[in-house]
Amino acid sequence: MTVANHEAWLLLLPGRRLMHCAIEAHDYGAARDAYESMPSSCQETGSTQFLLFKIALRSLDLDTAKRCLDNICNGPSKDIAILYACALEAQSMGNKDIILKVLSQLLEQADTTTPPEGANLPAIYRTMIRLILSDIQENKAVESGILDTLYSIFRKALNNAIKSKTTCEAAADGTSKSMWSTDEYDWFSRNSYNLALRALQHWPPQYALHFSQLCVQLRDYGDARKSIISFREIREKLHPRLTEQSQKDFGERYLGLLSHEFEACVHLEVWDDLPGIVEEVAEFGQLQPLRRIGDMILCADAPTATFLLVLENLINHCLRIEKHKIDKIARWVRVLLQKSLQGDLDRAERLVYQILDICQRRAVGNEYPQDELEWIAASLWNLGIDKNCAGDYPGSKKWAEFALSIAGFVKDGGQLESLLQGKFASLRTG
Repeated sequence: MTVANHEAWLLLLPGRRLMHCAIEAHDYGAARDAYESMPSSCQETGSTQFLLFKIALRSLDLDTAKRCLDNICNGPSKDIAILYACALEAQSMGNKDIILKVLSQLLEQADTTTPPEGANLPAIYRTMIRLILSDIQENKAVESGILDTLYSIFRKALNNAIKSKTTCEAAADGTSKSMWSTDEYDWFSRNSYNLALRALQHWPPQYALHFSQLCVQLRDYGDARKSIISFREIREKLHPRLTEQSQKDFGERYLGLLSHEFEACVHLEVWDDLPGIVEEVAEFGQLQPLRRIGDMILCADAPTATFLLVLENLINHCLRIEKHKIDKIARWVRVLLQKSLQGDLDRAERLVYQILDICQRRAVGNEYPQDELEWIAASLWNLGIDKNCAGDYPGSKKWAEFALSIAGFVKDGGQLESLLQGKFASLRTG
């Protein structure tokens, strides 16, 4: 420590002590005089600015209080613990404007600085939201800037919840505990949903969309299901009020939520709802969302009947979309055919006709994968042989002919088709 710094430190302690004693005695003039008597280097410290902040609040000098907050945030130390102390002080005095300002600055600092031990960020978000809502409770017409601020706080809360969850999951020793309890998630999701309903009646339509999405994102799987159902109801009410572009934007976001709903239903084993969700997704005529759902159903432990129905419908919808690539659809077809051949031959027969139609219509460069055709031909031929051995000669003939038809599209110079033709002639017919 230099001589100059040492002298400043000696002057700092008694000066702050005088300020503190004057504050305790409610002699704010004397407290300010003690501040004024300090060297500027002592006045600029975070702790001194905090004492001046207390003086300003108690003497209703709000401009000075705001300057103190700015000085604390922009000072060399940027001590976030002092900001927390300011927040508690502002709350004890009950000044909404100052509370919101200090909490806003606190959250900005918290984005880049580790909060002090015991700090409860969800509680800070809740306090800010309550303060804003108390001002607009009776005011149905609200400025968009206030609504944007409100939405921003909810969004920051969501991001913090995600960050907290990721940090806890990454902790190898399991000692990291999230501040975000189930009750916290419930409070934020419930209030964002209520705001979405209020927005339907009184605010521009985009806010109904914003808060509805937040509600869904803040829920766990079970609650997400309820939230998406509520979102669907809001969409039906909101749709007539939207411009054409807004309807398109809303639809895109709703489409994204449908994928979440499908995943939630799989997680909760609500199998009967899956086909309906597929139909809703298909209405948008986009290939990628259907593919995402296809990947989910392939990994799901769904009942066979549901699995086959969903996968068949996905294939049908994908084939109706122009410029689709056949590669992934062919993989789905293989899975569907394999399952159908084990007990649903009517569906398998429909699928074979569909495969033949695809092969006849395929453009150059987007042909049905050759290895898949070889597998299909072999599988159908084997079923024909099984039927023949069981004495079902008409069934044997039908499935063997299907195999020959598929083999005709295999580009191997006719070798597979010729091989099966020779074997077909030797099949028993009765």
